[in-house]
Amino acid sequence: MRDGEDLALEILGKAVVPLTYIGEDSWKFRPNPSVVLEFQRSSGGEVTGYRIGDHEEFRFEPSADLPSAEEMAARVAQAHRLDLLESIGPLRLHSTLTMEKLGMEGEVQTLLAWPGHFRYESTVANQFERVAYNGEQVWYESALKPLAALDGKRAAFTRVDSPFARFGDWKRWYPSFEVVQELHRKGRKVILVRMGNCSAPATTLYVDAETGRMIHTDGMAEVEGMGTIGQRVSYGDFRDVSGVLLPYRSEVEIANPLIGTIATRVTEVEVGVELAEGVFELSD
Repeated sequence: MRDGEDLALEILGKAVVPLTYIGEDSWKFRPNPSVVLEFQRSSGGEVTGYRIGDHEEFRFEPSADLPSAEEMAARVAQAHRLDLLESIGPLRLHSTLTMEKLGMEGEVQTLLAWPGHFRYESTVANQFERVAYNGEQVWYESALKPLAALDGKRAAFTRVDSPFARFGDWKRWYPSFEVVQELHRKGRKVILVRMGNCSAPATTLYVDAETGRMIHTDGMAEVEGMGTIGQRVSYGDFRDVSGVLLPYRSEVEIANPLIGTIATRVTEVEVGVELAEGVFELSD
């Protein structure tokens, strides 16, 4: 992907590594200049792949009969039906949270309201964290940070890291997205959709081609105290909630071996809840 006047190597769900050009189709890793990425070309000059030491990656041709981006957007929206919140009212999800590697447990409350407002509130080891989006501004507060409006990358990552952006109308949340490839995993066909172009890091969604359900996502997150870091989110145990299809189980793998997997499981869902004034500004 582009990185200003240079390039960067995006490793899905892991990291974005800036590169510095050293000539002859070769780029060195800026964090570790001893590692060099060398592009390979055909006799006609077309890039066919790249090599990092003994590791090689080959350029692939996308499947000839891939569905269009618009078709995939419609398939996912129809499968999950987040649009039904307009009639059934806001949802409040109560969940347990487990960080097995750190030996921590906690609770999470998620509030979703049409057309795309959300609020998360978690409590782990007597420390709380709250984040909310009111359709215009992202708000954040924690036991260590006073209430403030977020901007920049962290606000951008937060906006699209919600059920509305993942399972709802993609056109509301992403300026562009494209179908990348078709894979076959564990007996099912999976469609990869990149939610952006190669001008910046972007999340890749993995969608079950038959059902339109989201399987998992690879992307980046802005983590308090850690900065921008890769993450993979996997979804499972989908259940019908008044016509809305939601995952009752999710697992977040942060690209940091010290953290491990963060698992959440929905234990209760309230439908048509009343909203307090200021709930999506964290001022209720």
